[in-house]
Amino acid sequence: MSNFLRQTLALEENGIYLDEKHPHRENHLSPEHARGSSTLPQHMGIRPGNKFLRVCQLIFVPSFLRSSTKSASRPNAGLMALDGLRGLACLAVVNQRMSLPVSHDQNLPQTMPEVTFKVNVQMLISFRVLADYTSTFTARIYHFGWGTYPQDKNLAQFPFVKILWSGSAQVFTFFVLSGYVLSYKPIKQMRNRSSQVQKTLSSSIFRRGMRLFIPAFAMVAIIAVAAQVGIYKWAQAAAEQGLMDHLENIPPQQPNIWYMFNTIWNDFATMTNITNWGYVQPSLHPHLWTIIIEFRVSMLLYLVQTGTARLKSWARVLVAGYMFFWFSNTLTPVGSQTALFFAGMILAEADLALLAFRESHSAPSTGTYVAWDPNRRPLSTADHIARLTDPKSIYWRAFHIVVFLVGMFFLSCPYNGSEVTPVYRVLVAWLNPSWYKALEHSYWLWSVGAMCLLSSAAHSCDIQWIYTNSFSQYAGKVSFALYLAHGPVLHCVEYSMLPFLAAITEPLGGRETQLGFLLQWIMGAIVSIPIVFYFADMVYRLLDVPSVQFARWCEEKFEEAAWQVSSSPRTKG
Repeated sequence: MSNFLRQTLALEENGIYLDEKHPHRENHLSPEHARGSSTLPQHMGIRPGNKFLRVCQLIFVPSFLRSSTKSASRPNAGLMALDGLRGLACLAVVNQRMSLPVSHDQNLPQTMPEVTFKVNVQMLISFRVLADYTSTFTARIYHFGWGTYPQDKNLAQFPFVKILWSGSAQVFTFFVLSGYVLSYKPIKQMRNRSSQVQKTLSSSIFRRGMRLFIPAFAMVAIIAVAAQVGIYKWAQAAAEQGLMDHLENIPPQQPNIWYMFNTIWNDFATMTNITNWGYVQPSLHPHLWTIIIEFRVSMLLYLVQTGTARLKSWARVLVAGYMFFWFSNTLTPVGSQTALFFAGMILAEADLALLAFRESHSAPSTGTYVAWDPNRRPLSTADHIARLTDPKSIYWRAFHIVVFLVGMFFLSCPYNGSEVTPVYRVLVAWLNPSWYKALEHSYWLWSVGAMCLLSSAAHSCDIQWIYTNSFSQYAGKVSFALYLAHGPVLHCVEYSMLPFLAAITEPLGGRETQLGFLLQWIMGAIVSIPIVFYFADMVYRLLDVPSVQFARWCEEKFEEAAWQVSSSPRTKG
């Protein structure tokens, strides 16, 4: 067994995965793992010496069915909560994609009312939103909110409930999280004036492309082969029968293998084209548009961090704030999403500043004190702030519960029609800045909501249980793989079930009724979700983890020896 495979097995068995999405973990292997130790725990009746069975176990047995040794270093609850937040946000995306094929466009207006909004202080732009929603999006529960139109009275459209179907809003959470976790460690080192910040940034830049594109490229190739052997023919048949209003791109079977390879190559070229900052989708896997943004904007984020590494904190925040403002003021398909990375960078700087403030101004005891104690000194303003921002302070806890609820409410804003939806029309009119340009009014509320959700997850001990439980942590662990795998699996499994779902719910009116939609959604979920998670876990173990290790191996293999000597021993930033 190769040394690289031994490393992958050892890391996978012990639950140790190194990735930029975990800012609390060191970016290097322990001596045992660096040597590719093959000492694995005995479980499931497989002896450590039986390499073939161990490889089969790695491939076919999901990680949640195996025992594992927990990592010795445990992050704090706030950083753990970010993984859980990512996982739950990904589940909302999966639910949206799963519900769209069984939804119906009953009475969906072909045009929206004319909308007028301020682009800047000099001019007003009036425009009419494009007409045919049938070819773009379908489900009312996704597109509109409670009361947008008289027929919009579905429970799934109600605020707080709607967030379960608002996968597009949760993509904003992904981008804020990415900006936060990609900034946390380097900014921490900058604030500590650590010389390791140069190595951290250069390492992240070198590995980022491999980290994102190796699993994505592999999934594109797998989808092309699957389409070529006819796995999607049942989904194509369902589409031809008109059983879905929302028709995502189902990969067709190419005339020959050379056409298949040409399609794969075109998607590879599309994904790695860093000069195109528009909205780009690979034809075989359209959901990978977010991965393209992740790579391009993370490179820009690293550039800004490198350029501001030696600046004072307030100057670094000023630069990041300018980048946020500039992209928010740019009416492009991805301008709003790009700005969110810099919002995450600002939040990371603010959190580190808060930690430093707490260390230098330890909060006074919140217990009782004797008023006439001669040794008692009057509280300074800093002491009052330290007391108010203490994690155990009732004010701090209440504040972040409110922040959490505000974030949930904002992320429940409907994709379209927010300017005519009760409550949201007031928020859009009063809160959307005049300098904020976006394709939809809801984008600003989604952006603020994503920031609120991240902040509350990192700071509120009262809601962190939502993100730190075993299920949320597992969903966070496999979130990248889940995002890669859910689309192809749903196209193959759920789309193929549509004739059966339509037939069994026909006496109830099919998907045109709320009961018919609900039954189709439940039956589709019962079959699809376990398969989605199984394949996501497989993608995680066979593509995600090895890609991280391969990127690390390449860096260590090609690194100049003089740098290796100068960077040892490594200091924690």
